[in-house]
Amino acid sequence: MQRDDFIAKWRTVRDSTTPDRNFSVQPFPGLRSFGSSEADLFFGRDEQIDELRELMAERNVVFVLGGSGSGKSSLVKAGLIPSLRAEPITQRVGVWYSLQFRPGEAPSARFVQAFVDDIIAPIIDRAKDVSVKKLCYDALRKTFKLKGVDENDSPEAVLSQCLKAVEQLLYENEPDAKEGRIISIDAVRSIVAKLYTLDTILSGAATAGPPNLLIVLDQFEEVFEDDVGELDRKQMIALVKSIYNDPPASLFLAVTARSEELHRCAEHDGLAKVINGSLYLVDLMGKAELAKAIQGPAKVVLASWGLASRQPFTETALEALLETYRAGDRVLLAADKLPLTQHLLPIVWDRAVQRWSETDPEELQVEASDLQAVPGWADPKLGTLRGCLNAQADRILAEAMASAEKRWQVIRSQPGLRRNEADRRGADTRAASLARREIGSLITVALTLLAKRDDRGNPKRAFASLAEILDASGVAERELDSRKQTSISAEIIEMTLGFFMAAGLIELTPDGAELKYTVVHEAFIRGWNLYQELWKDAQDREEQLIEIDRAVGMRRAPSNLWSPIGLLNWINAENEVWARSIISETAMTGLLANVFGDDRTFSTGWCRALLARSKA
Repeated sequence: MQRDDFIAKWRTVRDSTTPDRNFSVQPFPGLRSFGSSEADLFFGRDEQIDELRELMAERNVVFVLGGSGSGKSSLVKAGLIPSLRAEPITQRVGVWYSLQFRPGEAPSARFVQAFVDDIIAPIIDRAKDVSVKKLCYDALRKTFKLKGVDENDSPEAVLSQCLKAVEQLLYENEPDAKEGRIISIDAVRSIVAKLYTLDTILSGAATAGPPNLLIVLDQFEEVFEDDVGELDRKQMIALVKSIYNDPPASLFLAVTARSEELHRCAEHDGLAKVINGSLYLVDLMGKAELAKAIQGPAKVVLASWGLASRQPFTETALEALLETYRAGDRVLLAADKLPLTQHLLPIVWDRAVQRWSETDPEELQVEASDLQAVPGWADPKLGTLRGCLNAQADRILAEAMASAEKRWQVIRSQPGLRRNEADRRGADTRAASLARREIGSLITVALTLLAKRDDRGNPKRAFASLAEILDASGVAERELDSRKQTSISAEIIEMTLGFFMAAGLIELTPDGAELKYTVVHEAFIRGWNLYQELWKDAQDREEQLIEIDRAVGMRRAPSNLWSPIGLLNWINAENEVWARSIISETAMTGLLANVFGDDRTFSTGWCRALLARSKA
C-alpha cells in the first residue's frame, strides 16, 4: 500500500470509529474493522489465558480479580473469549457464544440487553447479506417464536421483536409490576437450549456439539453501589451463586472485579464461597508483556494493510514508551499507568501519520521524534503520562467550548425565543461572557456527576443520564424558569460531551431503559488537573451544605431556606455572625455563588436531593 493510501485509510478509521474498550492498550481506534481474527488481537498474556482456559475446563465460574488498571477485563474479553472461539477447551467442542455486560445501575436490564446486543444483533447484521438473509431470519423466528417475521422486514423491526421475545423469556413478570422486573434464574440456566436451536439452523445441522455460552459480568463491584436497587443486587448475586453451586451444562460465567472492592463480597451470604472456589488474581503488566501489547495490535493492522514486514515502532521509540510506563512519573496511582498509556498511543500514531503526510519517509514507523512532538510529553511538573492527558483534555475542552459558544449564539438569536434579563441588557461582549460562563457551568455539572467517592475517598466513575445532568444544573433550572421553548442546556451538554467521547475519554452506555454517560477510566478524573479541581470543589460544596444543614436544624429557620435566595436572606436578616461561624468566609462565598446565587452552577433540586441523601 502506498503512503497516501495508508494515511487516508488510517484517518478514515480514526474518524469513523470509537475506541474498543475490550483492549487494555489500543494504538489503533476501530481495530476490529479490518477483518482480522479475534484470536490475534490480544497480546502479552498467553500464559494467563492458558491458565484461565484450564480453570474453565474444571469449573463453570471463574472470578477474575485485579487492581484497577491491571487489564483484567481485557484479559477476559480480548484474551479468553477469542481463545475459546479459536480453540475450544476439553469436551466443549461446540461453538462458543458470549455476552458481556457491566451491572451499572440496572444490572438485570443490562443483562437482557446484552443478550440482544451480543447474540442476536450480530445475526441480524449478518442478514444484511441478501444471500443469507432468509436463513438468519428463519433461525431467529424459530428460536424465539417470532410471529410475522419475513424477508421484507427491516433489521430494526426484527431486532425489536427479538428484544420483546427475550424479555418474555428471561423476565418472570410484566414491566409494570411494582417490585420491578425479576430475572428468571431457571430461564438463564436453560438458555443454552435456545442457542442450540439457533446454532443448528444457522449451521445447517453441521454442529460439532452443543453450543456453549459464556456470560461475562464485568466490574462486578458495581452491584454493591447505593444506586443499584436491592432486588437487582440480589438477582445478580443469586445468578452467580446458582451457576457456581449447581453448574449447568454448557453455561459458563466469568466475573471480573476490582481486588480493592473484594471485601464487599463477604457482606452477602454464600458469595465468599464462590470467590474462594473460583478465584484468579491478575497482576499488573510487566515490561515484556507491555511491549507485546503495544506492538502486537499494530502489527495486525499493518499486515492487513499490506505492510506485514514492517515493525510499527523503532527500537528507540518503543524503549521510550516502555520507560515512560515503567517510571510512571507523577501518576497518582500505579493503576493509572496502563489506561494513561492506552490514552497516549493513539495520539502518538496521530503525530506519526501527520509527519508521514508532510514528508516521504522510507519506513512508515513511529519514531522517537513522534513521541516528543506529542503535547505534554516533556511536562516538567506533571510528567509524560499526565502531561499528555492534560494537554489533550485542555485542547478538547477549548474546542468544545468554542463550538458550544457558536451554537449558543445561534440559538439565542432565533426570533421569538424569550430572553432573560441578562440577555436583554447585555451587549455583544457581555452576551459572549455570559455564554462562556453558562457553558462552563454546564460542563462543570456534567463532569462532576460522572465521579463519586469510593470507600477510601478517592474519585471513581459514576453514571449520569442527560436528564440527571439537567436536573442538577443551575443553568437548566433557570432555563425552565424562563419558560424557554428551546432546550439550550441539553444541546450544549450533548455537544460538549461528544468531544470527549470522540477522544475515548467518556462513553455513553445503555443502563436499563436509559443511556448514561460515564468516564472510560478513573485515570481521566485523577489525571486531568482541571477535572480534579472541579470534582474536589463540588465535594467541598456538598460537605459545606451538609454541615450547615445539620447546624440550622437546631435553630428556627424558614421553610424556604434551601431556595436560591432563602439562605442569603436568612443570613442577612439575623444569623450572619452565627452562620459564618459554621463555615469559613471563603466557603460561604463559594456556596452563595455556586449553589444559591443568581448565576448558580448547581440547581436547587441538586441541593435538596443531596441533603435528602445525607439524612437517609
